[in-house]
Amino acid sequence: MDNTGEMAVELQQSLLDDVPGKNENTTSSVSPWMALPGIIVIIGLSLGLYMMKGNIGKVEQWHQISEQLPALPRACCLKLRSR
Repeated sequence: MDNTGEMAVELQQSLLDDVPGKNENTTSSVSPWMALPGIIVIIGLSLGLYMMKGNIGKVEQWHQISEQLPALPRACCLKLRSR
């Protein structure tokens, strides 16, 4: 029985030794500025891939057609009247 009590005390002590103290420094020594080049590379790659593989030409064409859409009924009416 005495042996189990000693083992319990030993286990409690080892568990307490594993708990980090409040005085320990837990901040990172890495500067946030070190992430800046990576962020710039990711943004550059994203824009480059969008320009290469994106459908920017089709989107511009769609915007042009959308701008001309209100004039379409007028043009149709004029053609019908001229017949």
